[in-house]
Formats: sequence, structure tokens, C-alpha cells
Amino acid sequence: MNSQERQRHKMESLGQLAGGVAHELNNVLQPIFFAIDTIQRRSEGDPLIIESSQKITSCVTRAADIIDDILAFARQDSDRLDFLNINETFDHSLTFAVGLLPKTIIVHVNAEKRPSYWSWINKTDLVRVFTNLLSNAVDAMNNKGDIHVSLKYLSILSQGRSKPDIIGEDLAPGQYACISVRDEGGGLDTTELESIFDPFFTTKDIGEGTGLGLAIVYNIIKNWHGGIEVEAIDGQGTEFSFYIPVYRTGEDSY
Repeated sequence: MNSQERQRHKMESLGQLAGGVAHELNNVLQPIFFAIDTIQRRSEGDPLIIESSQKITSCVTRAADIIDDILAFARQDSDRLDFLNINETFDHSLTFAVGLLPKTIIVHVNAEKRPSYWSWINKTDLVRVFTNLLSNAVDAMNNKGDIHVSLKYLSILSQGRSKPDIIGEDLAPGQYACISVRDEGGGLDTTELESIFDPFFTTKDIGEGTGLGLAIVYNIIKNWHGGIEVEAIDGQGTEFSFYIPVYRTGEDSY
């Protein structure tokens, strides 16, 4: 069994396990939400009770967000795919994701325009991909700096690519949109690169990340029959590039 096959089986097994755990945890959280609501309504304005219930609400909400991430990873299959224009979907999804970033971050965009190129993707999932990649870039630069996002189109003439390495399935020959997100942070070392897409792997401190963001990104791109690669130099930043198969619907004029 080759490494790609082992990776796929590992992700499927972890997905099934994570999904079962997430559903059980979700069942535990629901009565806590109801109990908090009851406590707040009966607090009679007691500031200590109100403050305590707000802290509990914050913690439970955070737990619920983590469960949502686990379920997104466990689902494996993407949401319904639509036949969408690449440039329009790129612009819409990136604009939404950038709007969530702190004002201390500057995003530089360089997008090749090809109005005739479309693909079977999901707009919500593309927002999720951008959100995860941009969030990681922000963390890598300690919430201040420049992020570079690009879109270009290319042809792959033979099965797979020799350099850089595509993680996941080999890409079939054809036309692809390549979307890259590059930060100017500290980069990653070799050990981190080897595990970067593993579920629950994180370089963040305890309590600051679930380790599921890039695993979710991996699954989304895989379900689009694409591929993803990462290049990093320790101390010089990290670049994630993902490839989406595209289909030409007409001629572009320049």
C-alpha cells in the first residue's frame, strides 16, 4: 500500500471516529445551553450569577465551535458542488474571508483573469479554505504583516507533478486553477511539514487551535479532485497552493 493510500485510509478511519465522538459531545452540550438560559432568567440581576453564566456560555460556545470543526472534518464529502466561474467565485470568497482579518494585516492579490474557466466546486467550502489558510498565516505572523494571494491557470501534461509535491491524489493531466496563499512568518520545519495535514496536529499552544483546519482544507480540495502542496523555509514564511481542475466554456479576449 503506497503512502497516498495509507493517508486516505487513515483520514477515513479518523473521520468516522471523530464524527461519533462529536455527536456524543453535541448531545452533552445541549442541556448545558438550556441550563444556562434558565439560570440567567432566574438570576434576578445578581451580577455574580450573570458573570459566571456568561463565562460558562463562552466556554460552551467555544466547545460547540470545535464540534462543528470535527463534524466538518468527519463529513469527508464536500457539500453540493456547483458549476461556478473561477474568477468570480475566487473574488467573492476571498473578499468575505479577508473581511474577517484584523486591520493590521495587508492582503496583496494577484489574480489572472480567465472569464471562460469554470469548475465544479462549492462557494461556501472555498470561503472555508480561505478562512483557514488566512487564519494560519495571521497566526504565523503574530497578527501583523503581509499576506500574498494569487490565482493563475496552468496545464498539467502528465500524471502527477515532480516538484513541488502534491499531497493527496496525483493530479490527472488537464487544465487547473492554482490558488496560493503565502505569508511572511517564521515558516515550518521538516517535522512540521510531514504532519501538517494530519487531523489534530497543530503548532499552536494548547487551547488555541483544534488542529483540524488544514485537515478540513485537505478534504475539501480532495473532494474537488484537486491537490494541495505546501512549501516552507524555516524563518522565511510558508506558501500553500491548491489546484482545482477547470473547464473552458469559451474563448477569453485580452
